[in-house]
Amino acid sequence: MSMIPSWIIEKPITVVSRDREWADLTRFVSSTAARLGVVYGRRRLGKTHLIEHLATAANGLYFCAAQQPAAANLADLSAAVSTWLPRLRPIRYTSWDEALDHLLHLPRGATSSVLVFDEVGYLIDQMPSFPSLLQRALDRRPRPTQPLLLAGSTQSVMRRLTASGQPLRGRANLELVLDPFDFRDAASFWGVDRGRVAVLLWSIVGGTPGYRELCDDEAPTSEASFPEWISRHVLSSSAALHREGRIVVMEEAALNDSAMHWAVLSAITSGATTRTAIGRAIGRPSTALGNSLSVLVSSGLIAREEDLLHRRRSSYRVDEPIVTTWKELVEPIERRMLQSDPKRLFDDIEAPFHARVVGPAFEQLVRDWAESHANESTLGGAVTAVGSSRVGRSPDDPNAAQIDLVAVDRDAAGRQTIRAIGEAKHRNRPIDMTAIARLEALRTRLDCPAAKLLLACDAGFDRDVVRADRRREDIELVDAERLLRGA
Repeated sequence: MSMIPSWIIEKPITVVSRDREWADLTRFVSSTAARLGVVYGRRRLGKTHLIEHLATAANGLYFCAAQQPAAANLADLSAAVSTWLPRLRPIRYTSWDEALDHLLHLPRGATSSVLVFDEVGYLIDQMPSFPSLLQRALDRRPRPTQPLLLAGSTQSVMRRLTASGQPLRGRANLELVLDPFDFRDAASFWGVDRGRVAVLLWSIVGGTPGYRELCDDEAPTSEASFPEWISRHVLSSSAALHREGRIVVMEEAALNDSAMHWAVLSAITSGATTRTAIGRAIGRPSTALGNSLSVLVSSGLIAREEDLLHRRRSSYRVDEPIVTTWKELVEPIERRMLQSDPKRLFDDIEAPFHARVVGPAFEQLVRDWAESHANESTLGGAVTAVGSSRVGRSPDDPNAAQIDLVAVDRDAAGRQTIRAIGEAKHRNRPIDMTAIARLEALRTRLDCPAAKLLLACDAGFDRDVVRADRRREDIELVDAERLLRGA
């Protein structure tokens, strides 16, 4: 049976900044070899909007499971199929085995489309045998007449569908992970065109587009308006974003029943970034952290980062801004929220907010910018990896020098050349020559005299730094506007 050509499945204008994902999905739908696809991503990333539009554009079936018994979901599926295929007699499936076999092997000519099952995690919760039933339906015939997309929001559940030893292992033609928007797409989506305002907003909501709706489609328009915006949409006890960070964590099924996972996450948000430091913070040996760290990384809540100058060292950071916001900003003052005026609350926590929430977010934004947008001239040549490093006797050496940005070029033999080192600072005043002196000392210590010195500050640079930049080719200045638009 011929499938729908991808070129006639046009991307709807309401699907914002998802060109790559839309292309992957339409190629899957258009392929005669398509059998099974898996699509997942955290809630509020626009997953349902994307796949629902795909089903509509391809005249396919869209079915969203509910948190209800398997029999009730089966009845809902029967009704959805009866509406989708009105030429057939009303469908009343008596089992999921029957439903899957029927839908995957519809008679030729009945339809030429795609099946989309959303929130599959609810089906698996109520019916753990669902993946095995689907495996059996797929294997009954060499090739199903209808490709099937399984979608869900619980990442640990969706990743496990095609993992080693699972029934659907090796049967998926597509595994698409929907990521948050990057900094530039997020700023555009929110309608923010000022770099420093975009940095402040990003530090709270990151690249999750669904949070705009929770804020009544309102974004801060200036630095002056930001305290009022955050007071109304985050620090008010009735605000939708108030508890969102906790909800994001609780939605991951793998975390719900493990106090250890929560303790590790709390330690990382509090500044313990290495295994040794995390173990010390929670009173456990570092060798006991492997499972929790693995679960948190696979859920997308934290990221493991290699120290670029000491490749056997690694550190961990929270990879979801709304979780950092909750742990660092909301949770410590949650009881006060019920009695205090939100605007006064922000006055009390403004300093730690900038230091613990915006500061780390800005540093990561600079590294992301260097990796994705900075050109070779900016970084001093071709670059294969961007990250950070601690130069000291060990990762936990209190006297170690932190390098916020390191850009290196690695050859086929693993030898690396340091192209650039940098310092990234979120602050309320322009950065001065002290930062250049510090980077020069580090460059000497690392014996990389040709490395560029990259200074990033969202408050700009004083006159001496600007003059130095004009005189010297080894200095690059990156402000918030360059993060938003430049290379």
